[in-house]
Amino acid sequence: MPQLNKVFLMGHLTRDPDMRTSQAGNPVCKFGIAVNRREKDKGADFINCTAFGKTAEFINRDFLKGSPIFIEGRLSYSSWKTEAGENRSALEVVVDRIDWLSPRKPRQGDTDDPSLDESVGEPLPTEPARRQPKQQQLADYGTADGAFEIPF
Repeated sequence: MPQLNKVFLMGHLTRDPDMRTSQAGNPVCKFGIAVNRREKDKGADFINCTAFGKTAEFINRDFLKGSPIFIEGRLSYSSWKTEAGENRSALEVVVDRIDWLSPRKPRQGDTDDPSLDESVGEPLPTEPARRQPKQQQLADYGTADGAFEIPF
């Protein structure tokens, strides 16, 4: 039977990202997100997340407490014993991919180009291109005889 461990979350950071380096020298970023439940009076779920490598650097550089974020990742379970001999366990999300949910607000002294989305490594469209009229978007898929082709 096939198995699947995939998580998609949309929420807000509950604290500033905590960037560290592993013993092997790889960047590791830990942060938490709050995801509101559909019913307003039911509260929110608070989820711990960990990112590695370029994704960790990206989150640490571009996100702050309160920033909206979209996360794609997998669940990871860990257990350990405390010094007092008590068993502890935690479930967290290991982040594979992230995306902004709002336009990036540069930090003070930030000189990076905000049009570069490092999560996918491709330039984002400029503001006028994002707001291209629907007719123009449809015309991009037309053929010489006026027929439309499905783009997939």
